Amino acid sequence: MLRPNKKKIKYLSIITILFFLILNSCSDDNKYDFSSHENKQKSANIKEIKNWYNQLGIEKRMYDTLTSDLITTYIPKWDKARYSEVNDSTNHTIIPLSIISKKGDKELLGKSLYNESFLLVKNNNDFYFGNFFPDENSKQSSDENFLQNGTLILIDVISRHQFTYIYKNGNAQFQKPKLDSKKMSFYDDEYIVLRSCAIVNLCTWYTICPDGIVTLAPSRGGACNPPYHLGFCRDGSFAGEWKQRTQTHTTIECQDVLWPIPPKDEPGWGGGGSTIDIENPIERIASLYHSEGFRQFPIDPCDAIKKANELTSNPQVISKINDIKNKTLENGAYIYSSSNTDMTTKYVGPHISSPNESLIEIGTPSWSSSGGYATGFIHNHPNGGAPSPSDIFVPAQDLIDFASDKTMSYEMLKGYIQNYTSIIVSGEYVYTVTIRDPFFFALAQNSHKSKRGYEKARFTEKIHDFIENTDGTKEDVQRGGDAALLDLYGKLINISKQKIGEPNTNKALIFTNGVASLKDC
Repeated sequence: MLRPNKKKIKYLSIITILFFLILNSCSDDNKYDFSSHENKQKSANIKEIKNWYNQLGIEKRMYDTLTSDLITTYIPKWDKARYSEVNDSTNHTIIPLSIISKKGDKELLGKSLYNESFLLVKNNNDFYFGNFFPDENSKQSSDENFLQNGTLILIDVISRHQFTYIYKNGNAQFQKPKLDSKKMSFYDDEYIVLRSCAIVNLCTWYTICPDGIVTLAPSRGGACNPPYHLGFCRDGSFAGEWKQRTQTHTTIECQDVLWPIPPKDEPGWGGGGSTIDIENPIERIASLYHSEGFRQFPIDPCDAIKKANELTSNPQVISKINDIKNKTLENGAYIYSSSNTDMTTKYVGPHISSPNESLIEIGTPSWSSSGGYATGFIHNHPNGGAPSPSDIFVPAQDLIDFASDKTMSYEMLKGYIQNYTSIIVSGEYVYTVTIRDPFFFALAQNSHKSKRGYEKARFTEKIHDFIENTDGTKEDVQRGGDAALLDLYGKLINISKQKIGEPNTNKALIFTNGVASLKDC
């Protein structure tokens, strides 16, 4: 056995320590000093953001061609990144940008006049280009006034959708666009989300100093008026007239659109921090729906059958079905859960009738320990028809209202979405409707609210198309309504159907080849 050489081991230890110190200092993702106990989490976020930044080609998407031989791009200052938790399913990383211009093979420095440019990254992979224009009458410096008082324009780097926010004392308010005659209407993918939008031209004005610094003055969107400020260089000399870039960039501004939660000032960026006292309920639903740990809603309509069978086998629900099935006017009741944490136990609330009207006024659903926690509604259709668009969009409005309530936690909102049911008693059948896609379920309400007559006409037209070659019986009209509902809104909801008096026999309604059919599950 050889005796260890202590002197040699000592030297090897020193070399090993130096190697790891050098290795650590060369890693971009480990050098950030976030000065908090979340260093590892934030470094991991930067690493993931960089990965998506490269995969999506974000840098090339932020090129600004001023002339044929003068190109400007924005480079993230990764070491200046600031991270914040917006809520339990959304985080923001704000990364300031430096401006680099290239004229031919020569690289020039750049600066921006009277605005702060930054990259806002939501949940590490949604990228927004931000330009904050501080109020010109503010007595604060630009650093102190960042996201305090002024106008923020956010542009989705991928989709080119533009969003405008007005900041007052650190609080942000989304500014809906006022669309002119150039507005266009379209559907969002295959979903029945009718939007009114307008194309907005973005202008950038520039001037070049003798020392080569390129000064940019971006427009606030829509207007392309030249800056009224003169372009001054670092030595105070006049740079010359402002010139407009030759390449035209456009974005899209829409009404009734999902708008991202606006960023807030972070410590270290100046100012005392800020709070955002508003939150878009649809954004809240979307962030909840796509958050890790929240099960994606089922694409297969059979996944909703278990819920439908459980509810329509409830003795109180069966009693209410028998009570209202032969009524000549609409009657119904809210379905309540006894707890706002465990919403599986259901009971039927007070009866609601319509003695003088064909449609009942259901009022505002309760969400309290005294009034009960409303997670559904049951009512009849005296005409024997299928569920109507209103049977979807009234509860969609309830969902938006609940998501707007700051006292309703994310766990409660999850439970509400997962346990919501609408029961329609019509003819010989009981329909059960559950939420398939909560984001588009809620978003579509904006369309229906402003286009109610149009939606009703489309629904009626599809029923007429279906029954055109039938005998036009009540059963034909009901089947036509089933097909129309699924054709228009099948991606938003799961819907099942069973005969009255036959509990635990629900079958999924599916839309294939232009007709609605029942599927055994």
